[in-house]
Amino acid sequence: MSTDFKYQPPTNTCGTKDDVISLFGQPNIERKLTSFSAKKKLLGDPTSSEFKSQIKKITLPGFGPKKNQTKTLRMHSKLHKLLTSAFTNIKELVSDYELYLGCTYGTYFRYSKNSTTRNAIKNNSDYDSIRPNGDWPDWAHDCAEYDRKKNRLDGTIPYNGRQLVRRELLSNHSFGTAIDINAVTNPYPSRSRRATTSFDMRKMIIGIMEEHGFYWGGYYHDYMHFEYMLDKII
Repeated sequence: MSTDFKYQPPTNTCGTKDDVISLFGQPNIERKLTSFSAKKKLLGDPTSSEFKSQIKKITLPGFGPKKNQTKTLRMHSKLHKLLTSAFTNIKELVSDYELYLGCTYGTYFRYSKNSTTRNAIKNNSDYDSIRPNGDWPDWAHDCAEYDRKKNRLDGTIPYNGRQLVRRELLSNHSFGTAIDINAVTNPYPSRSRRATTSFDMRKMIIGIMEEHGFYWGGYYHDYMHFEYMLDKII
């Protein structure tokens, strides 16, 4: 972990979803945009070459210790106004929390990184030909790109006791609708480490993002993560 990105108190640890809810309350937004078909209808198909035209650079305000710096990310063009508004509000209303330039991320074509998807994809022998020796931190991207090039995203894979089409496992980052804020100090711990892993996401930031249609991943312990979950653009 870089010493440039320090935890900003107060910090929290939450071993269960109930722990998260006790501290932050129930989510104020419903996750409506969950299936690949629903996302494709609203946003387009991230597996197609034409989709690249939907992903455009956006410059967001409010970064740095004095909140006078900007961060340029690649996000879905339909969300630019919402994101600009959200980060402007964060800049104006959350004075005691620094947004770090070096650990806030946007669009990246990859599979989701939850434990069930990791078990189905990362450990599957289908990917032995691209599997490196030792650690494999970018498995989610490498496997998704491999399946796209092999035209296998419409094929099925064993997933949690059933067969599931691979494209359903694509992360919302692939659609340009997810953003990770201060990822170093808001990690996504494994199940065994949840009760001992600290994070420092602010409740007011969560509320602002919800007002703009973004669900907080902290409810499933991905504390950095916000994803657009409405079935229409507000």
